Amino acid sequence: MNTEGGATRVAIDGGTPAVRAGLAAMLAARPAFEVIAGAGGDVILAVGPEAVRRTGGRLPVVAVVDGRDEAAAALAEPGVAGVLAADADGDQVAAALEAAVAGLFVASPSLGLATASSPVVRTTIEGEGGDLTAREREVLSLIADGLPNKAIATRLGISENTVKFHAGAILAKLGASSRAEAVMLAARRGLLAV
Repeated sequence: MNTEGGATRVAIDGGTPAVRAGLAAMLAARPAFEVIAGAGGDVILAVGPEAVRRTGGRLPVVAVVDGRDEAAAALAEPGVAGVLAADADGDQVAAALEAAVAGLFVASPSLGLATASSPVVRTTIEGEGGDLTAREREVLSLIADGLPNKAIATRLGISENTVKFHAGAILAKLGASSRAEAVMLAARRGLLAV
């Protein structure tokens, strides 16, 4: 939602006029969204790789793509906060736009990108603080579930100090200043399923 508390303003770029009209109609049926002309707004819905490249990362972008290759190309572009398959329905489009505005990353499961082991997602995060180890991913997942250090230690069979060490490494690698921020950044980068 925009900072003024009104509808989330969505600019649609790319695709054929019919595709843009279809997306606009999907969003027009939802009072939480307002489709606007031009490149302003709160989020961009970019159809196809050319439209994604044109956005330049100035706003959060939800890319609508045909298949994994286009999804991989979209993930390499700045500002991409979501990747949807071209057959996404209105609920999926709305959820992806809301997630993008909230600072989260979302991907259509059919694209095969939403797992932390995806080579595409791993490539996009390596330049942003390094890759997390398998144990750090386990700790991060439990942090995301809201567990305190003691419960994480019990669940993983390690000491509480080791959990603190892993949590510190996670914060450093993700460039986060808090556990909540680490979870948000990890979700946005595809390390946690949304």
